[in-house]
Amino acid sequence: MDGFEFPVSLLDSVVLIHKGERTHAPLEYTPIVTDWYPRDKTLPPCLSALVFTEGVVLTTEPMPPKTHSFVLTCSRGVKQYAVALVAYEALDPMQLIALGLDRQRLWSPFALVLLSHWNFLRELDDLVSMLYRISLSQSPLPRRVLSKLCLILSSRENSHQSVV
Repeated sequence: MDGFEFPVSLLDSVVLIHKGERTHAPLEYTPIVTDWYPRDKTLPPCLSALVFTEGVVLTTEPMPPKTHSFVLTCSRGVKQYAVALVAYEALDPMQLIALGLDRQRLWSPFALVLLSHWNFLRELDDLVSMLYRISLSQSPLPRRVLSKLCLILSSRENSHQSVV
């Protein structure tokens, strides 16, 4: 396949998607990638649109987190599997004032997306759900877990190194 080699690690990238520019509809925004790891990876240009197929719509009530998966296929036929967890965060008062909605409480969806060349959708779903639950924790333990995840992601650079 033109010198293509599958990555040795489970994850290719971890991506965060938030609201971007306002559209013509009230309380609707285009989705935009706000962060990803590793930063040297190029992300599929259609990723945010596939995560938020109907755009980012602000709500007056937070919705429960939900996950969905999809498969991206490049022109060479190489597949990349994605699992997205969509959750909601309250807009802070300054964001509400900027929107001209300072008397309302609004929630904005965001997504945590895991990308992999390996077809382990159920495991990726479990992992993204666990990462979300860890992010809600007040304990210092999540930092250690996330540090370990970063170590595992960076191990791809040295494929002979075993990370447990």
